[in-house]
Amino acid sequence: MALSFVAKATAGSALINDGTVTVSKPTGTTNGDVMFAFITTNADGTLSTPSGWTLISTMEIRTGELSGCYYRVASSEPADYTFTDTGSTMGAGIITLRGQNATVIDVAAVVGTQVTSG
Repeated sequence: MALSFVAKATAGSALINDGTVTVSKPTGTTNGDVMFAFITTNADGTLSTPSGWTLISTMEIRTGELSGCYYRVASSEPADYTFTDTGSTMGAGIITLRGQNATVIDVAAVVGTQVTSG
């Protein structure tokens, strides 16, 4: 099966510094699809994910800001997912791919320079 894009969903914190973001399951996601979640937060804490999400990588974007990438294989999915990081304002997006083999997700180190100003 060829790799194909299914759908995406995005969301932001409902309130400033409420520490949560809830993202809907991308429309059309079916069992066996692979979902990737990309989370950003303005607090340099610990991102917490719903059960079943596997960490690919986290990175401090700049002092006090964190970004994380996670994946999961769809299997009887709920309507949405809530990610948390206490006291932060968050943004999130999920993409669904069909035909992605979850056993061969290649994780590469991010090399670059940390942003130090807005």
